[in-house]
Amino acid sequence: MDVPSPDAPTDYTYPDHILLLNRNILIMENVNIVPSLPPRDFRVHSSPLRIQGGTGVQTRIYAMLYERMNDSSGRLSSQSWLSLFLFLYVVSSVLKNLTE
Repeated sequence: MDVPSPDAPTDYTYPDHILLLNRNILIMENVNIVPSLPPRDFRVHSSPLRIQGGTGVQTRIYAMLYERMNDSSGRLSSQSWLSLFLFLYVVSSVLKNLTE
């Protein structure tokens, strides 16, 4: 939801908060990073503090932008080749350990 709060501003019992949190649905309020993001190729992360018994906490919200895998010529960029190489190396190491 892109609203300041799911509850009415005059309802201090916060029924919508209780309903959502009881279903393990987290609420993020007053987030306004969408206008600064591109239409695609990004992932949003949130790093809240873990407070025992808390019902609300401040969080650091950030977005990771991803470059396209290829340039306009259709060739993979050097950064994409490096990412692909590292991925294949990790997968082959995991498979090797599984077969030993």
